[in-house]
Amino acid sequence: MTFSDAFNDLRHGIGKLINNSRRLHDGIAIHFSQPSMQVHWLLDNVGSARKWMSHSGEERHRHFTGVRNSWTKLIEDLGLQYEFVGALRKR
Repeated sequence: MTFSDAFNDLRHGIGKLINNSRRLHDGIAIHFSQPSMQVHWLLDNVGSARKWMSHSGEERHRHFTGVRNSWTKLIEDLGLQYEFVGALRKR
């Protein structure tokens, strides 16, 4: 398959439907910010704070990621759309 074939598939059939579709917005927002993630980790690990450097980054955020993924999976299973939102920037 060449790039020409791939782009041709995108211009016709299901690709055309996807490209011309509009994303629904169900008004659901999930707050996500680095400061929130860091505070969550800190509160989960305050008892073993001296060990934090020996853990990998992914392991440190496993609980936070699991909770976030649970919410996204629940919303998706309900057939709804969501967006992640963080802090608003001052203009």
